[in-house]
Amino acid sequence: HLFADPVAVVLGFERVVGNRLAVAGGRLSGELIGTITDSSVKKAALEEEIAQLGNGAISLAMGDGANDIPMLLAADYSIAYYGKPKAKEAADGWIDNGDLTAVLKLFGIPQNDWVTG
Repeated sequence: HLFADPVAVVLGFERVVGNRLAVAGGRLSGELIGTITDSSVKKAALEEEIAQLGNGAISLAMGDGANDIPMLLAADYSIAYYGKPKAKEAADGWIDNGDLTAVLKLFGIPQNDWVTG
């Protein structure tokens, strides 16, 4: 995960789930490394994390397409981020303007608590 792994380290995340993009000659090759992270994998990963956290855990899922719908529906709260119409329909809400800091603002996290790179 060229982007997600470094971000996960900074944020202290223990797990990253997603497709791994192959690089050849310093450029993305258009190939994937390993198995495809499809809708069932995304939903299963969310459910595993919820089970691991135990009773009282509250989950949030974010996605943009039809392949995210099972995960969006399985979460306590869901956001379609620049989502396609079907993802927006499945989600509790959506973000179509700005960047991911909108999620931090939504949860009332003060800007001085944000981790920046």
